[in-house]
Amino acid sequence: MPPRGGRDVTFVDLFCGAGGFSRGMRDAGLTCLGGVDFDATACETYAKNHGLALEADARELTAAALLARLTGGVRPDVIVASPPCQSISACGASADRVVEADALWREAVRLARDVGAHAVVVENVSRFATKRDARGRTLASATESAMRAAGFSSVTTLHLDAADFGVPQRRRRAFVVGVRVAAAASPPRLRLVILGDSQKRTVADIIMSAAEVEASVERHAYDVRMSAAKCAYYRARAAARPDYVRFVDLKKPALTMRAGYLKSRGSEALVATDAAGEACDPAAAFAAVGGNSKQTKRGRGRAVGMRMFTVEEAAAIQGFPSDFVFLGCAGAKYRQIGNAVAPPVAAAIGRALVKCL
Repeated sequence: MPPRGGRDVTFVDLFCGAGGFSRGMRDAGLTCLGGVDFDATACETYAKNHGLALEADARELTAAALLARLTGGVRPDVIVASPPCQSISACGASADRVVEADALWREAVRLARDVGAHAVVVENVSRFATKRDARGRTLASATESAMRAAGFSSVTTLHLDAADFGVPQRRRRAFVVGVRVAAAASPPRLRLVILGDSQKRTVADIIMSAAEVEASVERHAYDVRMSAAKCAYYRARAAARPDYVRFVDLKKPALTMRAGYLKSRGSEALVATDAAGEACDPAAAFAAVGGNSKQTKRGRGRAVGMRMFTVEEAAAIQGFPSDFVFLGCAGAKYRQIGNAVAPPVAAAIGRALVKCL
C-alpha cells in the first residue's frame, strides 16, 4: 500500500550518475535515501550534492544489501533508474543488435519488487520504445510487462521532451512508470504540467559572456575556445560536408546534450563568437565556415571564432541549477552532465508521483 500518515515519500536512485534524477525528485519534495552507480567519480559528485552514494554494480546488488549498505534499513517508496543508453541510442555501436546491456532496466524492477517499493521509474532514450529484445518486444513494452508481473498494476510509458519543462534543450526521453495500486483502488493518473511555447527557454537564457568564459576556463583548467588551427579544421570539414558543423541558434533550445567533450565531435553544436569573444547569431557564422557569402553582405557580420559550451553552460542546458557541483576532470564533468536526467523533467515526474502516493 502507498505510504500513510503524511510522512515523506522516499526514493533510491539506481544508475544515478551525478544525480540529475535525484535533484529533480528532491525539488519535487521527495526524500533521497541515496544513489547507486559503478562510476567512482560520478559517485563522488552524487555524494557531494545528495549525500550517500554506493559504488556498486546494480546487477550484483540484492535488496538486503541495498537496505544495509545504503538506506540504513529504510525501505524506499520509489526506485528511479536511468540505465546506460549506449547500446540503445541510434548512434551507439550496438544499436541494431541485441546485447546484454539492453536489459539493465530489469535490475530496477527487481530491486523495486524485492524492497517493496510503491513505485518504480525507468528512464532511457526515446529509442527505448522502438528497439526490440530477443523476444521481439520493444524494450519499453518488456519493461511494462515486468513491472506488472512484479505487482505494479498501474504502468504507463511517458514520452517527454525536456524543452517542455523549462530546459533550454530539445531532449526526448522515454519514462516507464509503474505504481503499486490496491485492488479496490482506481489506477492513478500522472498529471504533468507542460509549458507553452512562449515559456520555453533558449540558449540565449544561459549563454555566458566572454569574461565569464575566461573565468570558466581557469576554474576547470580546460579551454573551450577553438584555436585558429581548430577553426581551420572545422572550416575544411564544413567545406566537404556542409552539415558537419552546426552552430548554436541562440534563439532556440539547444540540440540534445551528449556525454563527453562536446567539441570532440564536429556534428555537435558549436558557439559562434565575434571579435570580442561574445556569442553571436549563427547566421554570422557563414563566414567562419565558408558558407553563403550573401549572408555576410547583408550586414549580418562575420564570426571570427567558435567555441564549445563551458561546463556551466552545459549544466544549465541540461537543467541543473547553478549551485550543483560536479567533481572530476573536465572530461568527467561533461560526461556526467551529458548522461544525466534533466532535473526539471524528473521534478515533474516526482510531483506527479507524490500526488499518486
